[in-house]
Amino acid sequence: MRPLRPTGCFALALALAASVCASPATQQDAKGRRLVVRTAADWPDKAAFAERATAVAGVPVTDVRALTPKRFAMTLQCEDKASCSAALQKLSGETGFLRELKAEQRRRLPARPASATAR
Repeated sequence: MRPLRPTGCFALALALAASVCASPATQQDAKGRRLVVRTAADWPDKAAFAERATAVAGVPVTDVRALTPKRFAMTLQCEDKASCSAALQKLSGETGFLRELKAEQRRRLPARPASATAR
């Protein structure tokens, strides 16, 4: 194994510092549960969809993004695992509202290296 060059150590330290100093949005996502859902009917207004999803789930629904009129990405803002499980159970039991419910599979690409360390 080759020893790290000084520029490699600096890049590693910078990456570690960036991961420790996460933004508030990243910390908020860690608290919530991201889902992708398919609805039984079209919902052209995402605010109305979010209101209905909040009422059904019993927990706040935020970050609603319309993928199609029947498919949405959203975040359940749960306090703990038990409240998330209860919200998921309520949502999956409401077949007149939702047809499909699954966890969002976000893919995070690795950070692009600085031009000095990419050689």
